[in-house]
Amino acid sequence: MENELDRLFPALKYGGERFSLAEWKHTVVRREETCSALLTEHEFISPDGLLKIRLVREDFRDFPALRCRNALIGCGKTETRPVTDFDALDFSVPANAAVKIRAIKGSKKDAEDFSARNFALVPDGEALDFICDEGRSSANWMPYFGFDLDELSGYEVAVGWSGSWRLRCEISGGNFFCRAGMRDLATVVRPDETLIQPSVLILRRDGMTARDFQTVIHDFMVKHNSPRDRRGELQKPILPIGTSGGNHPPEDMKKIIAYAVRAQLPCDAVWVDAGWNGPEHHPDTRTNCGDCWTKFVGDWRVNPGMFPAGALRSVSDAAHAAGMRFLLWFEPERAMPGTPVFEEHPEYFHPTPVIVKGKPRYLLDLGNEKAWQYIFDTLCRIIRENGIDIYRQDFNMDPQTAWAADDAPGRRGVSEIRHVSGLYRLWDALRAEFPDLLIDNCAAGGRRMDFELISRSHVYCRSDYFVPRSGNLANIEYTPEYHRGQIVLGQNTNVNTLAWVPFQASEMNCCTLFDDAEFFSVFGTGIVFSAPDWNHGSCECDFDAAETAWFRKMLTVADRVRQILVGKFLPLTDPLGTSEECWAAFEGFLPERETGFVAFFRRKQAEKTHTFRLGWIDAAANYIVEDAATGERRELPGTELREFTATLDKAPDGKLVFFTRLD
Repeated sequence: MENELDRLFPALKYGGERFSLAEWKHTVVRREETCSALLTEHEFISPDGLLKIRLVREDFRDFPALRCRNALIGCGKTETRPVTDFDALDFSVPANAAVKIRAIKGSKKDAEDFSARNFALVPDGEALDFICDEGRSSANWMPYFGFDLDELSGYEVAVGWSGSWRLRCEISGGNFFCRAGMRDLATVVRPDETLIQPSVLILRRDGMTARDFQTVIHDFMVKHNSPRDRRGELQKPILPIGTSGGNHPPEDMKKIIAYAVRAQLPCDAVWVDAGWNGPEHHPDTRTNCGDCWTKFVGDWRVNPGMFPAGALRSVSDAAHAAGMRFLLWFEPERAMPGTPVFEEHPEYFHPTPVIVKGKPRYLLDLGNEKAWQYIFDTLCRIIRENGIDIYRQDFNMDPQTAWAADDAPGRRGVSEIRHVSGLYRLWDALRAEFPDLLIDNCAAGGRRMDFELISRSHVYCRSDYFVPRSGNLANIEYTPEYHRGQIVLGQNTNVNTLAWVPFQASEMNCCTLFDDAEFFSVFGTGIVFSAPDWNHGSCECDFDAAETAWFRKMLTVADRVRQILVGKFLPLTDPLGTSEECWAAFEGFLPERETGFVAFFRRKQAEKTHTFRLGWIDAAANYIVEDAATGERRELPGTELREFTATLDKAPDGKLVFFTRLD
């Protein structure tokens, strides 16, 4: 790595005075070398001897990348002076000209989700601030940024914090500065206390365009920042068939499994979402998750009214017998008033409620050891009893209100730190207890897609804007404009975010039956097919032959694509917004099989022909090119495939083609 990264250390205000850690007593306490990285643990001691800062750096050998994790530790006999403005990232490089800042909107359940934004930062001009405006890390901005010093050099920066963060960029005195940390921290640190801080990840781009460098980011995230099983093997993306919620009787759920087998769908998981838990009750079975699922969040009993003893396990057993894994939804961080655990142990929760739609919701205190142990034991019991292979964790509230209210005087930010620490610990403990468990990460859509959680999970519901189908979500007017926004959003998500978040998907709900281009627009490394959503909420799966054939064809394409995207990814267009005047396109490639695909889309006001330069194509070879929708095959020389010209006569429209090198 270059010298500017060798000198990269945190900075902070301690007792109101600004410090660079280069001024503190510094010790290297550990140094480990692996085949891919040099890991170094640093300790910095404050001049008064009361505060220790631990910095663990990983300097990667196989990528131009550096990852840093930080913690504040009380190491004296009394509490420290106040720590404020802790910059986990305090980075600067010479810059006498404008720097382009690339950013991506987060997930707010609207048509702008995951659209790209570019900013020009000028010397001695105003600073540029990005702030996470709620306690979920990818709600308004994705915590991933690009800094372009020029066309062929720059940096990619990610903030690893599953709460509220801040990032500031400015050019001053001939240098570009970037600083990042918790959004709000002002606390003393008590003796023997450890308070983790945001992690940071930096990749240096040199001699490559920002678009081409997305391949490097994707390779890094797959190899070094994605979850693995007990054998150390990459956890591959899933292709689930869903029941549209846990509000269906077990025999109806088994009908969906039987349909998947009978129709020869390539699904490898059965998805049971919200609505399975609570006291004995009989929810509406015709809507997604039922009419009362929110009422029983926090009550993690299997509803005996729908699932008599062992009945939920029988669904899991049926999935396993069909060769599929079993996924079950949870929302352990939230509880409703009146649920048993809240009534019996109110001390497990933050006392200040979060008001959602005029009603109180309570946040489990993951910094409370008894509360943490309760939820860990509860989850482990349900996972074991019901044969759960994929644990889906949702989070439908902004925790910031509860965190702020529960902070003691002089301890601002500590409740958030303890919650985020407890969340990481919970997921790590579940993965240790069940080494092959896959975690699906949801937070009212993709609102917690920072790199710390992405290292532990996949994301199969990246925006709730995809969910409504025929107006089945409350407070949504499902118009043609709304529907078109879903399709554009799918294209934006793939082009703009697949590099940083390589294992992600959407629900198929928003697609129009028999519209291949819409389907190709919204999948990622998989897609969720909830059969009842296509049949007025019924689990009967009485689709006609043409409908079943289309489902099978589309899911087979998704199956091929997810296997390829475990390999390489390249956006073929620049980062996208919601403009209808552009094309959207991306490419996947699996080197060991010399096979790949290109997905390309003409938006409503774009010209009908566009040429894309593909990656990984050997100009001297020949390739078989297959239209994913029609199955039509033709042979193309590498010279023609490398400069791939797409023509779509109507707009909007799109296609996906596979290509395979001939021997």
